[in-house]
Amino acid sequence: AEQGDLGGALREHKNALAIMERLAASDPNNRDWQYELSVSHGMIGVTLQAHGDSAGSVEEQRTGLAIMKQLAASDPENVKYQGALAVSHNNYAEPLDALGDLAGALREYRAALEIMERLAPSDPSNLTWLKMMSKIQDNVDRVQQAQRQPWLRRERPSEGPPRPR
Repeated sequence: AEQGDLGGALREHKNALAIMERLAASDPNNRDWQYELSVSHGMIGVTLQAHGDSAGSVEEQRTGLAIMKQLAASDPENVKYQGALAVSHNNYAEPLDALGDLAGALREYRAALEIMERLAPSDPSNLTWLKMMSKIQDNVDRVQQAQRQPWLRRERPSEGPPRPR
């Protein structure tokens, strides 16, 4: 798919998912395939969210998160799985946030932040983790503020602040 072609990207991600589903089904104990299966669901969810399909995104992100939770629980010391679990929680929070499920979004953002707060000290030079932690903390703060002040809510997190009417 060409850059900016969301429909093409969605087709590509769905094709990748179909392949990963076959591979994962052929060997359910293969953690690499389970990891890639989770990532495939997440990529479809991100693409659906970019299309404005928050409900579809929630379903894909929920599925990817469930797989990643199993992987992370099966190997709690695996930093790759733990980091991916934080990303999965964050990616699940975003469409919940867009749908107005602030309590659900806050729960998922906090779960992501908790994981990142455990991981970051183990590699203080990992700027990706530090930036992600900062972004998640900003989301936690924004959602908490929106819960206290409903007029601050926005329909989609990517839209920026609400415009005056």
